[in-house]
Amino acid sequence: MTRPASKRIPGGRLHPDRISEVNQQFHAETLQFRFRYRCGDCEHFNREDETCSMRYPRVEVDSPKHQCRSEEGALLFCKYFELDGSIGGGEQ
Repeated sequence: MTRPASKRIPGGRLHPDRISEVNQQFHAETLQFRFRYRCGDCEHFNREDETCSMRYPRVEVDSPKHQCRSEEGALLFCKYFELDGSIGGGEQ
């Protein structure tokens, strides 16, 4: 569905009116499709000291209350994520 021009913001950000709706849809779809995106599911995650080999901060992405969009509408995901095939799903 294409949004009216007044609801589109350059740079892939969402209009503030849509952020809550999109975050709710994101959480429903992560459960429905078993979407893996957290640090524990990633090839770059070091389980010994719980750090990222790419030095990405875990605070945003690994929180149980992670939102896919910030209050400003920016996408909040780690650009380095690679699914770790050896763990069969990881944490969530």
